[in-house]
Amino acid sequence: MLTVQPGIRFIYNTKYEAPLVYSLNIKYDITEHFTLRGSYARGFRAPSLKELYLYFVDVNHNVRGNENLEAEDSHNVLLVAGYIKEKGKATYGYDVEFFYNHINNAIELVGVGLNNGLYTYRNVYQYISQGFQAEAFYNLYPYFEWKVGFVVTGRKNFDDEDIDEYNQFFYRTDANSTLVYHFPKIDASISLFYKYTGRLELLFEDEEGVIQEGYMDDYHNLDLTLGKSFFNKSLKLTTGIKNLANVKSVDSRSPEIGHSGGGSEPRPVAYGRSFFVGLSYNFQKF
Repeated sequence: MLTVQPGIRFIYNTKYEAPLVYSLNIKYDITEHFTLRGSYARGFRAPSLKELYLYFVDVNHNVRGNENLEAEDSHNVLLVAGYIKEKGKATYGYDVEFFYNHINNAIELVGVGLNNGLYTYRNVYQYISQGFQAEAFYNLYPYFEWKVGFVVTGRKNFDDEDIDEYNQFFYRTDANSTLVYHFPKIDASISLFYKYTGRLELLFEDEEGVIQEGYMDDYHNLDLTLGKSFFNKSLKLTTGIKNLANVKSVDSRSPEIGHSGGGSEPRPVAYGRSFFVGLSYNFQKF
């Protein structure tokens, strides 16, 4: 079965002139279990209040907004192949996705100067990202849920007047996995969440306002959650540990700018290991 869904959206913004935003989505069911999907969309995004006016300065942060930001507009293409099948109490499948995004006046958080910890938001002319991601899952009702995925993203930034200087894609690989085991007899569960964040290219602004690239190292994160329900699932207690590896910051390296040799400095990415307890009650209508 073939399904086609067009869309169109009109946007009014008092400060930024918004283009006509349109999209086209196509879905084709090749078989009962295998599906192809594709889409094209024109995008528009005005700067958020945080990007315009944020002032966040403490012992670990120095991030400031930029009132002179311009709005983004973009073109986005997505292709997805998906497979899903049920066999007894098991459900399994996968998705493979290819994407391409071209953003004009992309808004990025960039470092200002060298090793002074100051960051602000800038329009970086044009931003292109492309890549693919894959995800597989297996569920065995009512005991077991497992999902694993990874994404490879290539990106580049360039100025219309100097495209050749920034014609190289920088690729980053991220991965994640979720594992949940249920104990139906006692109405409880244990969950593990893992995420790998690959090395990330960063942007820095030199004394002349030229955007240059550095990087931030990769890191891992693991969360553990325990859950228990009471009174026919009306009351639920959850507890666990976030950031088991206790990751707080990772090294980032600025480029060689002017007569400086660049340098490395820790960049905060998380608050470290933390413990939590949650209690929720679901009111049901009888």
